[in-house]
Amino acid sequence: MRFFHYVLPIWFCWVPGLVCVSVFASNPEPPDIGVKDLVEKAIAAHGYANGANAKVRSYVVTQDANLTIGGKEVECRLTISIEPPARGHMKLQFEHEGEEVTVLSIYDGKSAKGWNSYNGKTTEMSMEELEETKHSVHASSLVSLVPLLDSTLYQLSPAGRVQVE
Repeated sequence: MRFFHYVLPIWFCWVPGLVCVSVFASNPEPPDIGVKDLVEKAIAAHGYANGANAKVRSYVVTQDANLTIGGKEVECRLTISIEPPARGHMKLQFEHEGEEVTVLSIYDGKSAKGWNSYNGKTTEMSMEELEETKHSVHASSLVSLVPLLDSTLYQLSPAGRVQVE
């Protein structure tokens, strides 16, 4: 089902984008601190643990939203569960033409497998869907910002001033 190929990556990337906007939009002037210090402050501000042994084991985001299906707006509930670094579960529930619809997408990066389900009918993800979902789950795991503190994976440096019109 092409729905998963287009919608799943968008939803998995929504949360990190929101965190980045809320962290940086609240203070338009660049802080006079190092990048690592800034990331640690953002981690603490969003309620995640930080420190040498900090790890986010899992998190769940639930959101009520509207989908457009066939030109008609439909209320839905989206639940995304992420278990960094390589597991994700997305559940979308809505009513369409008087019928309850449940769409699931499950990704297990440890076994390099994924499944999509539409009202109980389950299919394995294609290689293309697996690759896309792998990147989406990784991006979503960065929402905690904690992985950014691992200097073996990421090198942090200031981006410099940017003029936003």
